[in-house]
Amino acid sequence: MASKITYSKVLRNPYTGESAEITATTENALRNKIDKQIKIWEKEQVEWEHQQYVNNQNQYVQEIDQENWDRLNNLKYRMLFYIKCWAPYRYYEGLKRNYSQIQAPPTIKDIFKELKVPKKIGIWEVFSDERRNKRIAAEKKAEQVLQKRTKEYNERAAAYAKKSAEFNQEIDNRHQLMHDGDQNEVVDFFTWVIEQDCEYLQGYYVGFRNEKYLHYDPQLKLLAIDIELPAKQKISDVESFQYEEKKDNIKANRMTQADYKSFYNHVICDLTLRVICVVYKSDEYSLVDRIIINGYRIYLDRSIGKHINDCIISASISREEYDEIYLRKADGEEVIRRVSKNVPRDMTSEPIGVKPLFDSGNLNVYYIKER
Repeated sequence: MASKITYSKVLRNPYTGESAEITATTENALRNKIDKQIKIWEKEQVEWEHQQYVNNQNQYVQEIDQENWDRLNNLKYRMLFYIKCWAPYRYYEGLKRNYSQIQAPPTIKDIFKELKVPKKIGIWEVFSDERRNKRIAAEKKAEQVLQKRTKEYNERAAAYAKKSAEFNQEIDNRHQLMHDGDQNEVVDFFTWVIEQDCEYLQGYYVGFRNEKYLHYDPQLKLLAIDIELPAKQKISDVESFQYEEKKDNIKANRMTQADYKSFYNHVICDLTLRVICVVYKSDEYSLVDRIIINGYRIYLDRSIGKHINDCIISASISREEYDEIYLRKADGEEVIRRVSKNVPRDMTSEPIGVKPLFDSGNLNVYYIKER
């Protein structure tokens, strides 16, 4: 009886590197099995790649959803936390000139590196006087260079110190003027305070320029502030994100119109109260007894095709009223509405056109002429 012939071939999975032996009784059957196995591997690879893609999308959505949650949490609950005192001393010291800020003094380490002074390796120098002597000579040269450069540096620093002494004395004089309630110095200092806090908050409110946006009355100890508040486009209404696998789409779950109105009002009032708080907290010399703050946003009035500075909130709060607030448990919107009647119920509408309690002349005016 003749033996039965068996055909076989070892296939390697091009995706995973695994091998499989395919056997059949005929060449045609072997080819069919090979084609079938390749299709199985291709299908498995497609499914694996799809699952990897889905996993990556889910991970990405989790990351942006967490970022969004952190942002919402900060806007809702942490706006009135971590209000810093921006001290006058820090402001005026930052204006002074210091030569070490311009150029650092020379160091032996830098000169060693520049002159490529050989490092001391004891075991080599035991057997090589030439190497030791070369290193010692290079170190002496470096010391001489250091002495020369230190002398030159000290001469430059002394000359600079002489020139800057008068400038720094002027800064000290300005500090004293600010302490005594000089109008311009008070405006400059509190402009800096608000700018610093704006950067600390990563730009939720912007737009401060000395006397253009702040006004100080030394007789009344009144500080009037115009601040640019974020437009609706800058305060997102997205509550969460989710990945829809069937549609291969990232869905943004948005607040209802009523919820967003409440949220936006809350953010605007918290920002307004924060500016008030950071000014009072940084007022170490008791220069301010009352703050009037006008918050505006840029609005495109399509009926005339021009942008306007639309005042959306105007509030006044005395130091006495401020001292009564315990910020940890206070609600910014309730505080602002309690101390001021000039607060609209719906700040999402456009325009609002609140009448400022103190008009600097910069609000409710056309500021861009379209061409």
